[in-house]
Amino acid sequence: MKLVIFGSTGRTGIPLLNQALEKGHEVTVLVRNKNKLNISHNNLTVVEGDVLDYQSVEKVIIGQDAVLSVIGHTKNGSKNLLTNAATNMTNAMEVHHVKRLISLTGAGVEVEKDVKQGIMSHLIHKALTIFAKELWLDSINQKDVIVKTELDWTIVRGPRLLEGEKTEQYQTGYFKFKKPMINRADVAHFILEELERNQYVKEYPLIGMS
Repeated sequence: MKLVIFGSTGRTGIPLLNQALEKGHEVTVLVRNKNKLNISHNNLTVVEGDVLDYQSVEKVIIGQDAVLSVIGHTKNGSKNLLTNAATNMTNAMEVHHVKRLISLTGAGVEVEKDVKQGIMSHLIHKALTIFAKELWLDSINQKDVIVKTELDWTIVRGPRLLEGEKTEQYQTGYFKFKKPMINRADVAHFILEELERNQYVKEYPLIGMS
């Protein structure tokens, strides 16, 4: 499959890119600085550009089968990064008839089908809405941009993201967290599984340790 990955130099993007290449996908990535990506592969195309620039985004989306986004906020980055990036991606996808989008966001983005979480998850969510309100609102607005489209979207909602090896031991869907955390490599694994299975089209699955 021909994929474009946004956020490929990030801590979730790197395992996602590596796993996508291992599966034989043809991958294009958009990066601000090619020197930040220390991966070389025959099936990898690296394009310099900015996800906040529509023309850069459009250029890499043309001709793809699917778009995967694991963009995250950075220390000095835009507080509206996720919303503006999602706007550029979805607009370009609709213009060029690329239907499949899988995007990562946080578990703090709640939806109607959610079940009641435990006290730890509740406290984390409360802290987000107080101490990182702008970033939390950006995640919500990102979701709103995506769901208003006619695309075949999936919004994966992850709790605390950890470094660590791929275990493939996780649960997805709408559930109460046993532990509100997950390895980034397992998030990457699930995104690629969902790309093949299309189990959660137009859904917002949580992912967490099983």
